[in-house]
Amino acid sequence: MVPCVYCDVLHDKLQDAAMRTYVADRFYCVRYDRQGKQTLHDFNGAERTERDTSFAHRVLGTPTLEFRTAELREPMRAQGFLGFNLL
Repeated sequence: MVPCVYCDVLHDKLQDAAMRTYVADRFYCVRYDRQGKQTLHDFNGAERTERDTSFAHRVLGTPTLEFRTAELREPMRAQGFLGFNLL
């Protein structure tokens, strides 16, 4: 399996403590693996693989940032690498 370079950058290099705290205090953080074979339970209790869960949630590309409230509502989603200047 080929790792997603942009996902690695997002998770490893973009570490703004204030932003991470803000998001963690308000949303569930969901990390989808479109190639994953591990079984998990979805928000609605359905048991399926990571790959099938990604498709069920319309994750078309990576990285996809999906923000969910405690009520499981999805107020915002950002798909694709947002072009952060890392240099």
